[in-house]
Amino acid sequence: MNGLLFKIVSAWATQEGQKPDYVNPGNIRDCPWFPVNLKAKPWAPGVPRRIYPDGAEVEMTERFRTIEDPQNPGKMIKQDIGWFWLPRSRAEGISAMYHLLALHVAEGDTLTQFINHIAPAADKNQPDVYVANVAKWAGIDPLKPIQDQLESLVDARTFLQVLT
Repeated sequence: MNGLLFKIVSAWATQEGQKPDYVNPGNIRDCPWFPVNLKAKPWAPGVPRRIYPDGAEVEMTERFRTIEDPQNPGKMIKQDIGWFWLPRSRAEGISAMYHLLALHVAEGDTLTQFINHIAPAADKNQPDVYVANVAKWAGIDPLKPIQDQLESLVDARTFLQVLT
C-alpha cells in the first residue's frame, strides 16, 4: 500500500505530540474492538469497562488539562477532557491506530472525515489545523477518499502471484 497508512499514522502521532514512550500515541479514547464487561461497573457514565481476550481488564484513565478560568482571569483551573484508553504497550497503541485508520479507509472516509472523527472540535480540538498538518506531513489530499489515494503499485496479477 506504498506506506500511505504508515505516513498517516506517523503524522497523526506527531500531531498529537505525545512523548515517544507514551502507550497511546494517537490519544484514542475507546477500544470498541474489545468486548464490554457487563459484570463490571462502568468507569463513568458512557465509559464501559472492557476486557481483553485473555480476560484482563482494559484500563482507562480520566485526563485533564489546565486552562485559565474564564470567570477569573489569571487563575488556572483543571478542565476534564474525558476518558482515554491505556493500552498495555506502545505497540498495542500503534496497532490500534492502524486498526482505526483501516476501518475508516474501508468506509471510504477522506482524511478530513477521519480527523473530524478522532479529533472533533467538540473536544476542543482544531480539526482544520489538524487536517492541514496531517495532510501536509503525509502528502495526501484531505478531500479525496483515502482508499483512492493508495497507490496501486501492486496490480491484481502481481498480488495474486505473491499469494501463490
